[in-house]
Amino acid sequence: MNTKFFSAIYRVRLKLPSIVSKIAMRGVALLLAILLLPAVAKYGFVICKTLHLPGTGHSGWLKLAFADLILIGMIGGFWGILRGSVIKEREYLLGAALFVFLLICRFSLFMAPSVPAMIYQEFIKFLSTSCVVLFFLCADRWFHRERLLLILSVFLCLFGGLEALLGITQYTIQADVGLSWLGEKYLHIDRLGTAILNLSDGSKWIFDDLGWTQNRHHLILRSYGTFDYPNTFGGVLILTLLASCYLLQESGTLKTSFLKKKGLVMGSVVVQILALTTTFSRTAWMGASLSIPLLLLFGLIRHWPRKKEIWNCLCPAVIALSLGISLSLLFFHRQIVERSWVVTQTCQEGMTQGLSLDTGRQLFLKIARRMAEDRPWCGIGFRNFVYQMENFCDLPSESYDHLPVHNIYWLVLAETGWPGLVALLFLLGSLFFLGLKSCLLKEGGIYMAALFAFCCIGFYDNYFLTMQTGRFLFFGTAGALVITTRGQS
Repeated sequence: MNTKFFSAIYRVRLKLPSIVSKIAMRGVALLLAILLLPAVAKYGFVICKTLHLPGTGHSGWLKLAFADLILIGMIGGFWGILRGSVIKEREYLLGAALFVFLLICRFSLFMAPSVPAMIYQEFIKFLSTSCVVLFFLCADRWFHRERLLLILSVFLCLFGGLEALLGITQYTIQADVGLSWLGEKYLHIDRLGTAILNLSDGSKWIFDDLGWTQNRHHLILRSYGTFDYPNTFGGVLILTLLASCYLLQESGTLKTSFLKKKGLVMGSVVVQILALTTTFSRTAWMGASLSIPLLLLFGLIRHWPRKKEIWNCLCPAVIALSLGISLSLLFFHRQIVERSWVVTQTCQEGMTQGLSLDTGRQLFLKIARRMAEDRPWCGIGFRNFVYQMENFCDLPSESYDHLPVHNIYWLVLAETGWPGLVALLFLLGSLFFLGLKSCLLKEGGIYMAALFAFCCIGFYDNYFLTMQTGRFLFFGTAGALVITTRGQS
């Protein structure tokens, strides 16, 4: 009896490490699932809404404590991933850079001269989106890596096509479609804050010039999709276009029934290019013109020197891209020229104050420089730019829009100081270090090209740090890039 008892204990002791490992990994999975929920939720944490109790809305201490708990939970989750030997040594650098950047952002709030309670909620939302990287770090423990990447590429292609159709419809009718239950904003020319263009005669496309259609307003509404702003919509379309072009490149090697309908993927590319044009986001146009040729170059190098494979790789994608660009130039050639060289972006708020957003960008940059000079080591506080800009501007507050500087590098420098900027560059450098190992390995080219485009867009826009969709887009791309490096030596 005693022998059986002790032998049973011995067997349990042998299995104990694997049991503990499984429990730990499931605990990490549960933690990441909880932290990822607000990243995809439209309005952020439900708990944050619950914390709007009498007295807490002014101090924000409960929100701050909750943000610190999330940050501690993320560090604990990453430590659990390390202990479980899920990630590779070259990914330690990425994790360290991410958490150093998050800690510096938290420290900037501690050193800020004053912090509104809303900033703590923004910090919580920022933390939640950064959890996407942790999710991808251990995703291949729960899913088959290659199948996960293929499903993600197909999803991006379909999602981009549907969003593009919605954006083109919005631009055609110059109003929202009525899909508020899917996140579509209420869009109207006369609504304050709506992104519009003031073109020379109010013509929105070639059919207005031909007299087949007529725009009832001298202003032009830009397409939004289901996103907060046209520039964000353009950034999403860059990623979906890259995924669609990749599917066309690898249609001969990928085993999925979806690619048997190659015309569907080519049609998705065409409508996405048309929708990208109707966003009239110059940064998105720039990002697409840089990233798509880079993706094609990766495909060319991957199949070199097999000429037949190169032809099969490039031909469908080049045809779809050429068709989409040709239709865009045909339908919107005059609008593109005016947007690129003549008119400036404006909104109803800027018009009433007599200041266009393009003019305001120079003012915001000047304010950011003054902030960096005044507080070079700790900044004015994470997401505190708008609340502190009046203290660094000589103009009356009523004469300009209160928006963050349209440059993520200057924004980080102004809000977190030089340590934050160095940490951000360190994070981007670690991502490119990983991406160089995978950019020629199928899906790795998608996310390497997208990350390069986003870093370039960051010189002229800020939605990767200021909007939840932009944060999710950046961290999702970074996480997907990490998982493409798995399976390499």
